Amino acid sequence: YLSMNTKRDLSVDICKGVGIMLMVLGHSGLPKAGHDFIYMFHMPLFFFLSGYCFKEKYLVDYEGFIKRKIKTLWWPYVKYGLLFLLLHNIFCYLHIYSVEYGYQGNGVLPITLSEAKDTVWSIVTNMSGEDQLLGGFWFLKELFLGSIVALVTMILIKRFSSKFSVIYLKSGGAFFLLMFSVLMNKYVLIFPCFGIRSVTLLSAAIFLAGHLCHELKWNGNLGWGFFLALIILVGSILMPREILHLAWYEIVPYFIFGLIGSMMALIFSRFLAERLPKISDLVSWIGRNTMTILTWHFLSFKIVTFILIKKYDLSIEHLGEFPVMYNYSLQGWWIAYFAIAMFFTMIISYIQSVVNRK
Repeated sequence: YLSMNTKRDLSVDICKGVGIMLMVLGHSGLPKAGHDFIYMFHMPLFFFLSGYCFKEKYLVDYEGFIKRKIKTLWWPYVKYGLLFLLLHNIFCYLHIYSVEYGYQGNGVLPITLSEAKDTVWSIVTNMSGEDQLLGGFWFLKELFLGSIVALVTMILIKRFSSKFSVIYLKSGGAFFLLMFSVLMNKYVLIFPCFGIRSVTLLSAAIFLAGHLCHELKWNGNLGWGFFLALIILVGSILMPREILHLAWYEIVPYFIFGLIGSMMALIFSRFLAERLPKISDLVSWIGRNTMTILTWHFLSFKIVTFILIKKYDLSIEHLGEFPVMYNYSLQGWWIAYFAIAMFFTMIISYIQSVVNRK
């Protein structure tokens, strides 16, 4: 599954591409059955892939690992967080934010200079306080902290590796993080340092599981992929869950479904890499531009919302509905939301790649 020109694993890029498209689709207001299926695994998939790509050299060069995470996660969060904060009141003026409409019906007010100063501090020091249009950026913080927690766990494990099997120790580390996540959720515990919480340790456990999957050289055929998809489908019908809204007793089952869904996605990604090169080239390119799509897809949704406002002669205040106008998306407009968001974020990605080459 390697690129002809590099040692980059195309199946991982394809898997990231599939994951980010599922995220946009999940936000587009598609029918409940599709939404529930996607949310069973699409966020764990990114934690899993980060662990899958983890290099053992970072157990020694941990400073290099942290610097890399600062560059690829903290800096984009801060950069775009400050940009959207700067644009906040302009968005209010343009009705993109509305005092009447917003996420779950909560309107958005213009921000004062004092509030802006506090928000800048939160963005820079705590990776929190991002604007509503960057609603998916919670993931960057959890991946940043979760990957560091996983790294520290693996460094500690390495000290005992001469006495015990590394595979068993890493499995035990993932189990420990998972159990700690359950306890933190049950007793509502949050570490004051950067706001490490239950979902942080859950993401670290999934990260470790992804790393283990790579070390064990796990590989499944297409039949396994469909079987795992069936398990996810049944799970999404019987116990649909989202990673940010888990009760303590749901964390372990969700962890299992997250791993199953991640392995399923990896199987189908390998199939694309092997059998459908033209499609895989496009999806792998999307996978290399996930940050751009994550950043701009909510704003791109507003294009479809504006079309709906004009088509049905609605108040411009409806432009503030977030992330989409659900009354219309459930009538089939979710397809337009998804297609337009992918189209415009891919254009932005292409423009960025051209500028970066210059």
